[in-house]
Amino acid sequence: MRTLLILLFFCSCLIASGQEKRFKNPYFGEHDYDMYNFMHENIKYPVIARENGIGGVVVTTFIIDTSGNVDSIMVLNNIDPSLNKEAIRIIKLSSGLWKPAKINDSLVRIKFRWDITFKLEAEDVEFRNATYFYNLGVKYAGLNDYQKALYNFEQALIINTEDIDALYNAAMMKFKMSDRNGACEYLRKIKELNKPDADDLMLKYCK
Repeated sequence: MRTLLILLFFCSCLIASGQEKRFKNPYFGEHDYDMYNFMHENIKYPVIARENGIGGVVVTTFIIDTSGNVDSIMVLNNIDPSLNKEAIRIIKLSSGLWKPAKINDSLVRIKFRWDITFKLEAEDVEFRNATYFYNLGVKYAGLNDYQKALYNFEQALIINTEDIDALYNAAMMKFKMSDRNGACEYLRKIKELNKPDADDLMLKYCK
């Protein structure tokens, strides 16, 4: 998957000592489409973010020095760790490809803001169903990542509220995370569905 939108924000002029100074913005590559081509060829939508339907705008700032190199990269918001990491990676990859800013024809270092939007394609969203999320939950449970496992079991339950396997596994994840009350709430939902083994589960885990 590719980023679909790249937003750039920066100051376009500087005023000092009552005299306007000619300021030229930094820019990427040689042509207007170079930035798009660079992103299209190099950005990698993190698998974990795609699997969990996570997208958004990663707001970054960094310094472009007089050689077109970048340093002092910062993420100003926290959409998702994997998206943040990919945004930082792509900025580092762009180092040396920038044309530096100028004031009165002199090259200058400048702090630059770059907003990178990660947006899922429609097919990434449409094919997902309860089974998809349930299988992801099983995957993360096997990796002992109980938080991600619970998230996916709960996504399966949003789609199918009577998914007994998802209810049971969501309860087990709650137990793993020391949330007994939350776990028993899921087991009570199994009991409300009149499943034969519900009483045994309640007796075993929630007495």
